[in-house]
Formats: sequence, structure tokens, C-alpha cells
Amino acid sequence: MPKLISIEDENRIITSNDLNMNTGDSYASTLEFISEQTRQQQAHQPSSSAMKTIDNDLNTIANDVLSTVKCDHPVLDTAAKYFFKTTGKRFRPMLVLLVGRAASTENKELSEEDKEQRLVTKYRKLAETTELIHVASLIHDDIIDDADMRRGVPSLNASMGNKVAVLAGDFLLGRASLNLARLGHIEAVEAISTVIEHLAHGEILQMAGKGKYDFDYYMKTIFFKTSSLIAYSCLSSALMSGASVKTIEAAFKFGKHIGIAYQLTDDSLDFTQTQNFLGKPSGGADIKLGLTTGPVLFALKTYPDAMKQLIERKFSHEGDIEKTIEYVQKSNAVSMTKDFAASHFRKAVDALMEFEPSPFRTAMMQMVEKIMVRNN
Repeated sequence: MPKLISIEDENRIITSNDLNMNTGDSYASTLEFISEQTRQQQAHQPSSSAMKTIDNDLNTIANDVLSTVKCDHPVLDTAAKYFFKTTGKRFRPMLVLLVGRAASTENKELSEEDKEQRLVTKYRKLAETTELIHVASLIHDDIIDDADMRRGVPSLNASMGNKVAVLAGDFLLGRASLNLARLGHIEAVEAISTVIEHLAHGEILQMAGKGKYDFDYYMKTIFFKTSSLIAYSCLSSALMSGASVKTIEAAFKFGKHIGIAYQLTDDSLDFTQTQNFLGKPSGGADIKLGLTTGPVLFALKTYPDAMKQLIERKFSHEGDIEKTIEYVQKSNAVSMTKDFAASHFRKAVDALMEFEPSPFRTAMMQMVEKIMVRNN
């Protein structure tokens, strides 16, 4: 296969189109549209068999992960396995598996039996690698943020200290790199390796972005910290399936916009949900760290003078957190963030419709709806 667009192409990050929100892309209308699309696809390509297949894949991955992170040293072994004992949402590995299987439907050179033997092992290994990188990034994020909770349990840094947590995150990235080498697919290795760089880039952007109120800057941070891993994992899964360039590009766009929408959703939930719901600090936790997120930036449009002062001093004065939450609520900024997320959910669906119809494509549509409903 000829080489795709360069991994470093700026068009793969945030473009002007990613910053636009169509007036018709409200949360309610988009959810109605996606729900109807899901019903139509279920009628023609039911997803029940596809989800049974994916559940089997995920169970295999869960066992493989514990084997992959096993270490002779008891402290490092305990630390590396810390978050794999409690099952997270697993939507990243699920997307990798669904994209690979959906993309492989257009590969007519292999029989279904050959696909199971030659491709599924690679999809599972890629999905496992994605989860290893994701968990490593969570561990490092918690250290930087001095967080005390993650996935409903004490964070690793709170439980075992920063030094052990740093080493555990590095250990997981090392094991993820070994997995990549074993994939034997150069373009996929390049793509996922780029993600690891992007995660560090995104963390630096977020730290340096405290006190800024630039929406473009915020969106680039979202891409590097959240969307890149999903986008390039989906792209890699499609690459390994033997799909067309058109489908591979659609896989990237699907992952990119799902990642953006997911983070925008998370940022809105920080103002509306409890810590128990999110499994991590909430109730304005981001602004307590001095971070400027979507709801704050939308509140800035309504209260520019007051919000600029709060943002520039990083919400550091007494009463700043309460004032910011008040402005966010009064300006309806959470709803505006949800509407902006909805525009990216719709873009993800547009990309998804580039795939051939299949039970796996239907299951992917269901996932979009499920992630979106989480915003209620």
C-alpha cells in the first residue's frame, strides 16, 4: 500500500472546520438524528452477533493485559496492574476492535476464516496497546494534577507515591512499545508512536495554557491529550485490515471527532456530575487546577470582562471558583459545550457512513449514541 498522508500533516490536528459549529447541530437534534440512524442500521444489519464477538475479544484482551504487565518485582507488578484490576469503560479498545472488523469487510482477498486467524490477533494486540498507553497517560496525569481519585479508587500516586507511579507509567509505555514492535506493521507502529509524543505535547500545552483563553489552543490541547490516541488507533486498525485508503481516512476522521466530542463531553460533565459518576474529581475540578475548558470559554463569550480576569489569574483568588461556576451556569455554557460536542458527534457519524454496511458498523453507531447519551 502507498504511504498515506504524513503523520505530521497539520491537517490531521485541528483545522478551521473543527472549530465550526453548524446552527442545526444542537445536542437534542443530533441525538435524535443519531438514534434514528442507529434504528435504521439495526433493522438491516443487527449488531447482536458483532457485540458478542467484540465482548469475546475484550475478555481475551483483559487476560492478555495482566500477562503483559506482569513483572518479577512485587512493587512494580502491583503498580503496573493497579488500574487493570478494575475494568474501566474500555471504549478505546472496543473502538479499535470494531473499526478493524468493520474495515475488514471490504477485504475480499481473505476468507472469513483467514481474517479470524490473520487479523484478529493483530486487532487485539493493538487494542491492548491502546489501553496500556491510555492507562499510562492517566497515571502521569494524576501525578501532575496531584489527583487523589481515579476510576473510583485512590489514584496510584496517592496509594503508592509519585516515584512508584512515574515508574509504573513508564513501565506500561515500555510494554506498549514492545507490543507495537510485535505488530509487524510499519505504518501502524509509526502512527501509535506518534501518539506517545502527542500525549506529552498535550500535557505541556495544558500546563502552559493556564491563564489563556484561546479556543484554538484549547482544541489543540484536546487533540493531543485525548483525540490523537483514538484517531491514530482507529487508523492503525483500518490499516491492518487491508481496507482502501478512503476507509482508512474515514477511520481516522471517525476517531478524531469521537475523541474531540468525548473530551468536550467530559469537560461539560465536570460542572454537572459527581465524583462517583465520573470516577475522578469533579465539581469544577478543572478550574481548581487553573485549567480553561470549554464551558469556561463559552461563558467568556457572555461575560468577557469578568471571565478574562478570572482566567488570567487562573482562578487563584478566594471565591474565584464559585464565581466561575456561577458565570458558567448563568451563561448556559454547559449546554453550548454539549452542542459543540454534538457537531463533532455528527462529523464522526459522517465518517462512519464511509464504511461498508455491516453489523460492526451498526455497533459503532450504537457506541456513538451511548457516548453521547452519557452527556445527560
